[in-house]
Amino acid sequence: AAPRGEMVIAACSARTPGMEIPDEIAGFPNAFLGAGFRRVISAGWPVGDLVAALVMLRYHELRADSTTAPVHALNEAQRWVKVLTFHQAASYLEDLAGKARQRGLPDDRLTDGADRVRLEAPNAHSLVASTPAAWGAFALIGN
Repeated sequence: AAPRGEMVIAACSARTPGMEIPDEIAGFPNAFLGAGFRRVISAGWPVGDLVAALVMLRYHELRADSTTAPVHALNEAQRWVKVLTFHQAASYLEDLAGKARQRGLPDDRLTDGADRVRLEAPNAHSLVASTPAAWGAFALIGN
């Protein structure tokens, strides 16, 4: 069978192996690699919904340009989100909503997300993900 492309596991801590077999590395990423996926992106610990959404949106946006390698796209998405303010995050979501509208795609979740970011932000100029614990959970396994 031809290798499958990419699997993104959105569940928190999906990279953490189970303890039933403590001397072996087991977990969702290895299961998907064993099933024939070329690469798996997963989080090693719980991450907030906003950070996870922003990293994945930016990652897929960068991957849409097929010249950006997956590992570089994930790294760039993580570097981007760690210096992103709440104001910039809301603007980014609004821009994506506008692009979705232009293509005739649903935009309500992006628009709602931008509104939610503005309402819940402690300060518009605060960073969304200022610590490695907030943005560093994601890893790409495979090639």
